[in-house]
Amino acid sequence: MACVAAVADSTRPRVPLTAALLIALRHEPPKTPASEASVRIESETSRSTVKIDPGSPARFELSPGLYDVRVSQEGYGNVTARVTLAAGCTATFSPLLRGRAGQK
Repeated sequence: MACVAAVADSTRPRVPLTAALLIALRHEPPKTPASEASVRIESETSRSTVKIDPGSPARFELSPGLYDVRVSQEGYGNVTARVTLAAGCTATFSPLLRGRAGQK
């Protein structure tokens, strides 16, 4: 599914230079932990790690392209995914973090 940019005139569409990645965490068991989650986002040219509140979605404005996303949180297993972001679009990633045995 392609995103369509707003049209500046009848002959040339405006192409946005950014894309968005929305990350909404889910947990099993379904209890929101008190600790922050760590999100690592990598592309061929950049990488960053940020902390997010597990109780609310996080939005990242990025350049269009291919990204490897890794989400980790204390007491839960890691989740990784490869996400392609198209210009002007918002991709949603809702990883399910599963509790590790013996962790509450």
